[in-house]
Amino acid sequence: GTRLVESTVTLNDELRRYQYRVTSGDLRVGSHLGTVDVLELGAGRSLLVYGSDVEPPEAAEAFDTAISEAVAGLNEYLTERVSSPG
Repeated sequence: GTRLVESTVTLNDELRRYQYRVTSGDLRVGSHLGTVDVLELGAGRSLLVYGSDVEPPEAAEAFDTAISEAVAGLNEYLTERVSSPG
């Protein structure tokens, strides 16, 4: 239910890194930087590492809940896309 406006900071295919910043929205956020790194483990496996710097600290809990839910559904989303491309 929360609306956030985000802008891309870094999109680097070689590093397998995506960074974004919340620029406005429903939450009171002084500053935010989210970083997603995908580390190749080999044999078709990867590890997703997500970090988020949020100010004020009180906003971190709301971000944690939303990010945890998104990451939890990511494997299912990707599995569906691989098994039925297009």
